[in-house]
Amino acid sequence: MKQKKKSAKNNKNVFILLLSSFVILITTGITLNLFQKDKTENPNNLLIGVWQDTSAMGSGWSNRYHFYEDGFYSFVTSEMKCDRTTEQIDGTWKIEGDKLMLTAGLTLERVGGKKIKSSGSCGTEYDLTDFTLNVIETDSKISTLSISQFEVDTSTPGNLLKINIDNKSFWKFHDDPNTDNPAPIDGNTKADEYSYNSSIINELKKWGNGSVVNTYTSEKLKVRVYSLNQIKEIDNKIYGDYDIDPQGKINGQFIQVFFKDPTLTLNQAITNIILKNYPKDKCLLIEKDGKVQIKDITRQNIEDPYICPSNYSQTNGERYFTQLPEYPDRMLFVSYGQYGPQWQYELF
Repeated sequence: MKQKKKSAKNNKNVFILLLSSFVILITTGITLNLFQKDKTENPNNLLIGVWQDTSAMGSGWSNRYHFYEDGFYSFVTSEMKCDRTTEQIDGTWKIEGDKLMLTAGLTLERVGGKKIKSSGSCGTEYDLTDFTLNVIETDSKISTLSISQFEVDTSTPGNLLKINIDNKSFWKFHDDPNTDNPAPIDGNTKADEYSYNSSIINELKKWGNGSVVNTYTSEKLKVRVYSLNQIKEIDNKIYGDYDIDPQGKINGQFIQVFFKDPTLTLNQAITNIILKNYPKDKCLLIEKDGKVQIKDITRQNIEDPYICPSNYSQTNGERYFTQLPEYPDRMLFVSYGQYGPQWQYELF
């Protein structure tokens, strides 16, 4: 309802009264009762930000919520719980009265791996290692949680805002939910350089008719692989899909990483690393759209022997060398074969 215009004197008196009330609230720690409604016209805005279930920061984050203004949220499990199997839950949120409605859409789970004795900042006896991260689609079931009124906790440094969600206390550490934001699992672009790439996941899910997309991160090779199939790292290769023959040999599609002098061009690196002991006049480098293939000009038929390195020469399947401009220290050899893009990769 539109209010009548007040005189300047009345406005001044109202301002003084509100300011006095605000000071009393801050100094006594009395419940705020969504006092910012006058400013925002939307009490939900007070929830937007980063909330942690402890009032002090340890060696890492504890359980925390990131509530975004577009209605999405991420719940990230404690970094100190090193044997955790659930990494993160993404979904949507809304407040209805004294209830917080959370609809989980995707979960990031640690699958497999092994437990070793933990050390350092871990708050658990064991640390889970060598696991694979799997994206799990939930049934979009709505969780209805109780939510308290907001209050200022004067016992904390900086008088943190506090709230109870499902009878558990959370403290607001940042107003900006993008502060230390987690990697989005899917459908969310609030990402830093170590984020899970939602566009890759969505593309693969479409290709696989909604199949689960597996992820694997190699800290050694600085590569993350997304695949509809099983993933395996061997030496400087990561297989996005593979099988093992009766003799125990692994076959499949892969990306191979060669670390190189960043001042070398891609063609120079191929010549120095791959074609070092091969005839350059017989092994030609064919470049197109940033991809380089080795063409063995001595082979006229598929039965002809290779003069150039057979593992890297042009075939009927898709295989090529490439280099990303932002990562000049690495040369990549990608072998997709003839089966289409059932897996993809990114560097970090």
